[in-house]
Amino acid sequence: MHICFIVEGYPVPQDPFMPFVRNTVAELARQGVQCTVIAPQSLTRALVHRVPVRPAHWQDTVAPGVVVEVYQPGYITLSNRGGRFNIRQRIRAARRAYAKLARSQAFDLLYAHFWHMGVAASQVDAAKPLVVACGESRISVMQSHSAAEIGQMLDQLTGAVYVSTKNYEEAVALGLQRPGSPYVILPNGYDPQRFYKGDRQAARRELGWPQDACIAAFVGAFDARKGAARVAQALTQANKTCPVHACFIGAGPEQPACPNLLYAGKADHAKVAAYLNAADFFVLPTTHEGCCNAIIEAMACGLPVISSTGSFNDDILTPENSIRIDPLDVPALTRAIETLAADPDARAAMGAASLAKARALTMQQRVQDLRAFLEQAAARR
Repeated sequence: MHICFIVEGYPVPQDPFMPFVRNTVAELARQGVQCTVIAPQSLTRALVHRVPVRPAHWQDTVAPGVVVEVYQPGYITLSNRGGRFNIRQRIRAARRAYAKLARSQAFDLLYAHFWHMGVAASQVDAAKPLVVACGESRISVMQSHSAAEIGQMLDQLTGAVYVSTKNYEEAVALGLQRPGSPYVILPNGYDPQRFYKGDRQAARRELGWPQDACIAAFVGAFDARKGAARVAQALTQANKTCPVHACFIGAGPEQPACPNLLYAGKADHAKVAAYLNAADFFVLPTTHEGCCNAIIEAMACGLPVISSTGSFNDDILTPENSIRIDPLDVPALTRAIETLAADPDARAAMGAASLAKARALTMQQRVQDLRAFLEQAAARR
């Protein structure tokens, strides 16, 4: 099977934009699927953010002898306020690249990541089977495309992939998931070679952290959606009754400040597992998600989780491995932190439940299931 991915971005070390796209593409390629990516690049964005302009065509070697062909035609945008102009420019760039490829290559399926790129894929080739992956924290395609454009995409659609029940239910409510149209719900996956339960004391020695402390970990943007400031407030309150240390991995406008702060800042993705393995539990009171990779990666490291009651967590969190609270309720967040800080036996039991749940959430298993669905979708049109 040969899949053409129509996506908004593709990451490289100097510009790690949309890493989840490469995770899926790379694992499909490793499992024997021929993968070609069309990811138009905004030359304006490259200039403003001072990132290198990519070659129009390059190869991503995802394993020895396994190569993904990546095409990144350039286009001009009018900053973030370009609206429809920016959208049209991106679609035109994708169409040009696809037209050249289609002269010499036969694709079995178009795969678009997010609904707005599904519309773009439909305009690139209206005849091919089309699958859309829906992982948006909030679906916004109605704000960027007309009803006619969306309708054309849905007429062409042969399958939809959702990362959570929440995404599926939102798509149904918006009329994007039509009755009887094929779909599958596949929560995001993690790389077990990077995220796994390690020795806590060894991780603390490596980081220079106290061996006997109770440590909470946060991984995410320091902003209102992820709740870094709310976690810092809750930790400040919790430290009035029991010492709780903290580690915040991320960056953003809400720089966290609280007692017993061990670290707050960016970290190389390859080193995040060391920080998680040094912690006792994970805290992320996020207000909305598609499906949160940071939570799944914390589970893979054997951590109990404190997070939101939002339905986006329903497919990955259970009463056995988590405490779920209203993400805006700082007193409830404080009580959850105090509960875990005071009970090491509960932490151990919940951590074991996280590990058990995470075993079914590896990227390899997710892509095996995805590949089977895509093979069926390719045969439907």
